[in-house]
Amino acid sequence: MIPILLTVLLAVTLPGRAAAQAEHHSPYANLQNREIKALSAFAGKAITPERLASLTSEIGTLQGQLRTIHLQAHLEVSAALTPEQRSRYNDLHGYHGR
Repeated sequence: MIPILLTVLLAVTLPGRAAAQAEHHSPYANLQNREIKALSAFAGKAITPERLASLTSEIGTLQGQLRTIHLQAHLEVSAALTPEQRSRYNDLHGYHGR
């Protein structure tokens, strides 16, 4: 069953992989940039409460965007599976029993 599931996952995910990577990379790169800015500002003792609020708000927004991209990929994969494969996929991800 696993080889069949892997084949389906690859068939579903590979065609859109370049677009997904481009979509994923931008929020991830932006998140890293904001985290570095926040850490640098703290290390340099050069952050105001207002800048702290702005940076953490931006970081939260970017984390939310990444979570959306990640969960959207799960929805797309799940939609392409048979009910049996979907059940196994859910088992493997720990979604049953929650």
